[in-house]
Amino acid sequence: YQRRVRGDIQRLMSNTESWAALTEDQKEEKKGKLAQDEKQCRSYLTLANETVHMFHYLTTSTQAPFLVGELVDRVAAMLNYNLLQLCGPKCANLKVQEPEKYGFQPKVLVQQLTDIYIHLESEVFIEAVAGDERSYSPDMFAMAIGRLRN
Repeated sequence: YQRRVRGDIQRLMSNTESWAALTEDQKEEKKGKLAQDEKQCRSYLTLANETVHMFHYLTTSTQAPFLVGELVDRVAAMLNYNLLQLCGPKCANLKVQEPEKYGFQPKVLVQQLTDIYIHLESEVFIEAVAGDERSYSPDMFAMAIGRLRN
């Protein structure tokens, strides 16, 4: 939804000539679609923020359940994937006008995700992080540090 929010409709609305060329019905339809997508985006981001916050909170004092069997691989892959989305080469796709309007705080998410890596630091977790072929790269953490410094 975030992609649709920042996509065609916002660009169309910012192009006064193109926007003026639409009929009132078309404008109303586009505004309605944008409002619906914005609402959905806010809802998903609220859920994402709360989930990451809860995971951050849990791993502060309890690590063992996240470091067993298959779960450690899934946790590592999830963290790697989300960190890559927020800091990797495609992170520009997440930009929207007025991110605070949607509750989108990428720097806070990156900070919480990196804290979770630290909370779970162990030999088995490090192996799981490095073993994730889908999202892991050594550069990912350098990109995250760069995001946190800006």
